[in-house]
Amino acid sequence: MAQAEDVFEGEPGGLPEPMPRGRALYREAEAPTSAVRHVGGYAPFVDFCEAHGVRAGDLASDPERLISFLHEHGARLAADGALGAAAAVFAGNTIAWLRPDARWTAYEGAPPLVGNRERQFETGRLLEACAAPTTNPSGASLPCWRTGPVPNRRRPGRSGCGTCPGDGSLGRCAAGEVDGAAGPAESPGRDLPSARLEGTRA
Repeated sequence: MAQAEDVFEGEPGGLPEPMPRGRALYREAEAPTSAVRHVGGYAPFVDFCEAHGVRAGDLASDPERLISFLHEHGARLAADGALGAAAAVFAGNTIAWLRPDARWTAYEGAPPLVGNRERQFETGRLLEACAAPTTNPSGASLPCWRTGPVPNRRRPGRSGCGTCPGDGSLGRCAAGEVDGAAGPAESPGRDLPSARLEGTRA
């Protein structure tokens, strides 16, 4: 029996409308929209968790445990497209609720991302990394991102946001342009999170 999608706050909705990359920086100023923080479509993953004796709510409240669970069952999730997609949505919702400024975003021609203006994560890549048998899922990068300061200024000529470890493990650093004019990164498919949330650099 399918579980209700009530693990996260609020009613689940759809992904935000994809934005043309060139308009992304100005979209918010032109037409502010509500942040999408709870996307529906993860009920199959909730059922999967229950079948393995794990409460989905417990995974949502503990990102390190979620990553370990995804790693443990990575092969099964990779083999079942519908289940893997549901797990990716669940992981994205978990990331969205780690920080009050995090949300789902979508750009034309690119996979959906979740994070804030400084760091964004592609959940599909996270699941791919979890399916790799050599991946070590232990770590603390999502908790660090959740509690760490958000830089609002970047010095010209400096790579990254100043708080990332610089090893590409935290996902993609979108620490924006000079004077904090952070916008969507130009290459959402590169340097995205590995299963080591200790270093998923966005």
